[in-house]
Amino acid sequence: MAPSGRYLYFVIIVFGTFAVWLVFNSLMRHRDEKYASLRKKASERMVKERHWLSHLFFKIKDQVMPKSPLHEQRPLEKITLLTWNIWFVRFEVKKRMNGVSSIIDKLKPNIITLNEVTRENLKLLASQPWYKRYRIVPTDLNRQEAYFVVILTNLPIQSWRAYPFFSFDLGWKLLVSTVNIPVSVITKAENVAKFSLTIATSHFESLSANTLIREKQLNNSLKVLSEYENACLMGDLNLEQKVDGEIMLPKPWLDAWLSLPGNSHWNGFTYNPSINKMIPSGEYTKDRFDRVLCKLTNFKVKRMKIVGKKPLIPGVFPSDHFGIFTVLVPETIIEKNTTRDVNAKVKRKLVFKRPDGWKRFLKS
Repeated sequence: MAPSGRYLYFVIIVFGTFAVWLVFNSLMRHRDEKYASLRKKASERMVKERHWLSHLFFKIKDQVMPKSPLHEQRPLEKITLLTWNIWFVRFEVKKRMNGVSSIIDKLKPNIITLNEVTRENLKLLASQPWYKRYRIVPTDLNRQEAYFVVILTNLPIQSWRAYPFFSFDLGWKLLVSTVNIPVSVITKAENVAKFSLTIATSHFESLSANTLIREKQLNNSLKVLSEYENACLMGDLNLEQKVDGEIMLPKPWLDAWLSLPGNSHWNGFTYNPSINKMIPSGEYTKDRFDRVLCKLTNFKVKRMKIVGKKPLIPGVFPSDHFGIFTVLVPETIIEKNTTRDVNAKVKRKLVFKRPDGWKRFLKS
């Protein structure tokens, strides 16, 4: 074959391969978007179809909030938090809730926030011995939607409230609860002080196309929580790196995971198809959908870890998400005076630093 013929043959092979790759990539992207859309529609259909069924078969006793503590309140040297999306689907639900319970019983967190709670999976959790050590909000559980969010704590609850996100698809809410915490700190007069910590949780809108809705939900949440000295927003915020990008929080808010040395976005995934085989391949890329965002005056983040990463049996994990366990410790008067301005004002607005090309994910 002449040199010119070989060159033409090579060009045809290269361009042919590139054309096949473009078509294949387009088909895969279309498949993933279609699958995600079908998953959302199925979720919405489940909410409508199972709402009345869950009232019939999975009644939960509404908890009356006691005025006295569940146990004697001794000064705490640390406060432990756990947030977890426990997945609303019925797939291996008994095994999975046993797995969730085992981890909760081992960690014994002071405050737990759970997302995608159903009456069925909550009833399974409520049957476990550890559950009796906690109070739960909202207290009117049988008036909630087919799946919802809850806060559990073994600390005295000062108040709680649910703030609805108006005009959003699935009627998500911001659930806020303030607890009183006796802690051991070094003060000028005594070594015991009482501080309040406000915990909020929510399940923000999913899918790349809803990035602007998530931005509004996060902005509204931070505004609600801005009046509190010590506050943490934790839960499945559905933040996606590929479309939401880097979240620039207004000071003094911080992303708890990123505030610790050695942590990065890339070692904090809470949704990871390469580990969790319950996630359909190609549905989502691995990401840090779940976050713990804090604004702290009397506490600081000590350590964190991802939980629920080991299978219970082959192919079955406690949830399609991993949980986040956080340890807060009280700051002494000396630390507060030297490490931060306790009256720090918000110095910038919330900014989603989105990557180039993010608009292609928006709905047409």
